Amino acid sequence: MTTQIASRKTSGSTTRRPATRTASAGLEALERRALMSAAPAALTAPPRDHLILQAEQAVVSGAKISKAGTGYTGTGYVDFVNAKGDYVEFTINAPVAGSYSLEFRYANGGPSAAMGLSVNGVQQGSREFLSSNGSWNEWFGNVSGANLKAGVNKVRLYTNGQQGPNVDSLIVRRTNPVDGPGRYEAESSKVATVKGGVVANAHAGFHNTGYVDFLNAKGDSLQFTIKPFAGGSYALDFRYANGGTGARTMGLQIDGKDVPGGITFGSTGSWTSWKVATTTVTLTPGTHTVRLYATGQSGPNIDWLTTEGIAFPAASAKAATSDLLTAPQAPKLAASFSDVSVADVIGDNDAAGLELA
Repeated sequence: MTTQIASRKTSGSTTRRPATRTASAGLEALERRALMSAAPAALTAPPRDHLILQAEQAVVSGAKISKAGTGYTGTGYVDFVNAKGDYVEFTINAPVAGSYSLEFRYANGGPSAAMGLSVNGVQQGSREFLSSNGSWNEWFGNVSGANLKAGVNKVRLYTNGQQGPNVDSLIVRRTNPVDGPGRYEAESSKVATVKGGVVANAHAGFHNTGYVDFLNAKGDSLQFTIKPFAGGSYALDFRYANGGTGARTMGLQIDGKDVPGGITFGSTGSWTSWKVATTTVTLTPGTHTVRLYATGQSGPNIDWLTTEGIAFPAASAKAATSDLLTAPQAPKLAASFSDVSVADVIGDNDAAGLELA
């Protein structure tokens, strides 16, 4: 984005925003996410079981807390004033060690700005915050990946030679499974049992050695055996291809009990185009079975299943440390689904049919 406006501050100046903006603390119905290598795109509000840290409640140095703009969440946002020395530092209490995404919600009415990022004192390089279409009241998401340790982590965003955007919050999500064996290959007899359907490899784009092709409208099934280390809310992600013109719904059972409504796999446009359908369930520690079965129509091709724990610990008293918007615990086996594109295939072939997190 190359748009620049007169309200953009210059080094050494303390005035930068139009004085006509009024305060507002409501979350706009539509947020935007700025991809690192592309123009910002639409973003919906994050799920309530992810960690949301308000910038104005974090540790702020040099920068100031402001309410002059509109569209921010919480009680304000952090306005970076100086080209050097300003920072906001968030404290994240991570439930387990692993890979996380860090999404900074921000507004930038001037040109793109590069900011420094450190995690637990280790520099993570520069992060570019794209222009918000020339407006200080449009909010976007800047997403970075980071490895966090279990327990307390310090994430600092700081000015690095130019003044930064307005930062509203930090949204933290897990990006890797927390249950050890992260991926269960459908074609692997060590982790999955196929009845009626067949293991095939005719259509490109699958991971490992193949996928399961459902042939019959009745009687076909695919059952995985999974072993989460801890109890809690889990996302079950099925990677699939559906080259048919319409969606295909399959029955879904957890430990032999039906999930109401099953799970629907939308059309992917071709048998070589793969997406992920997700359903959320509550699991206890120990071994569980996850079974897909035909209920009157043939199913999609299934590549793999991943299990991802999605619940953070309960919020602490200090919002700056753990500002978690806690959602009511989902009823056991209650399910929902959504399709998201899979940009690439992660990992190498694994003879055991598993890929460790």
